[in-house]
Amino acid sequence: METYDCRLAFYSRWAFLVLDANKMIEVLLLKTVLDYLRHEFLNVLELMSDGVFIADLNYKVHYINTAYGKFTNLKREEIIGKNIYDVRPGGFLPKLYSENQPIYNVPRRVDDTESYCDYLPITVDGRLIGGMVIVKDALRVKELSAIVEENAEKISQLNSGVNDAFSERTHFAGLVGANSGLKSVVELGCK
Repeated sequence: METYDCRLAFYSRWAFLVLDANKMIEVLLLKTVLDYLRHEFLNVLELMSDGVFIADLNYKVHYINTAYGKFTNLKREEIIGKNIYDVRPGGFLPKLYSENQPIYNVPRRVDDTESYCDYLPITVDGRLIGGMVIVKDALRVKELSAIVEENAEKISQLNSGVNDAFSERTHFAGLVGANSGLKSVVELGCK
């Protein structure tokens, strides 16, 4: 009986270790996938021409992309890990955090560079955990607005032309005309 109990205890421990090893492998795989996705997400942010800034609820800066550094004349090491208000006072994060609603197109100026900022809440399971700022170059925004206006005018002209072309309804009989051969084809078609 003791031998059986010892074996059972041995096998139970072994099975427990196997289960733990499988869970550890699963966790490691999940961590690897999450690390990969985080890396790819940061690559996408880095490739953006708009500036990107991410902070937590304590205003500690966790990330800026290269474009944000160019817009603000700041280097990563000057801002990451620091309180944003120690480095760039006058932002809208408190308003964003209190309202938990996006704030769009806030004009900003750093030296001679005009920009527009969008302040976006970051939530997880409906709980606010931080904020993201997207900085857009004002000159680029104005250029894109001009293109949109130009295209809107062209579309309006096209719509007007299409409406004019199809505004008068012509009866089919008017298209047939006086040609007797065409009239006989139409009569045949009507039978």
